Amino acid sequence: MEIDGGGGGGAPIQSPDMGGGDTGAPQGAGGADEQSPIQTSTQTDSSASGQITPTGASGQFQDTFEASARTGTQVAPGVDADASVTARAGVSGNGQIGPNGARGHVEGQVGVEAQAGVHGQRDLGGGTEVDAGAQVRAQAQARGTVDASIGPDGARVRAGGELFAGVRAGAQVGGSVGDGAVRAGAGIEARAGIGVSGTAEASFSRDRVGFRLSGSAALGLGIGGSVDLSVNPTAIANGVSNAASRAWNWIRGN
Repeated sequence: MEIDGGGGGGAPIQSPDMGGGDTGAPQGAGGADEQSPIQTSTQTDSSASGQITPTGASGQFQDTFEASARTGTQVAPGVDADASVTARAGVSGNGQIGPNGARGHVEGQVGVEAQAGVHGQRDLGGGTEVDAGAQVRAQAQARGTVDASIGPDGARVRAGGELFAGVRAGAQVGGSVGDGAVRAGAGIEARAGIGVSGTAEASFSRDRVGFRLSGSAALGLGIGGSVDLSVNPTAIANGVSNAASRAWNWIRGN
């Protein structure tokens, strides 16, 4: 027996342009600026399926979402500027149940990215041309996972996550002389970012109860560390029993 379901569709949903009126025509008539309409779009996708067999069952699902907006303007003759922002999110998972136990996995992520740029080009005449541009881009994203299982030998749970945020900026300038006979250009770029990640894990069984934590952080350079602890309940019980037996024998001997 197989179960299948889906919704949302993968086709983009084009949102109406913001600003009202006839957004197809340039705005700011009569001035230096020529504002482009803000173009927005969203896209969603959703799916799920499952299967049942004589020995167990399994299933999986996935949902994604993306939204973006973009605009541009002419700030001066020969100088254009543009900006955009995009956001994405998604979650997926799967699971299985059978004679030996059950297990599952879930993963989610979310992120946003924004960028802005300006570019200008000017013909100075006499075969001399100059162009320059600058861009700034920033992004942030997070991701997390959870895994779990249970069976005759015990249970185990593990969770992990990552977080990153950064910004990048750059500028370029170039030119030509003599109708392109001589060309020159230069560029510079700077970056900054921070990232954090970590995991936590726990396991339980007759012979072991364990915990583990680990993590790292980066800001230019990186640092990290971990802690691992485990206990054997069976060994502890045997040790206590042996100690009690030796103590009883000593008391009887005296």
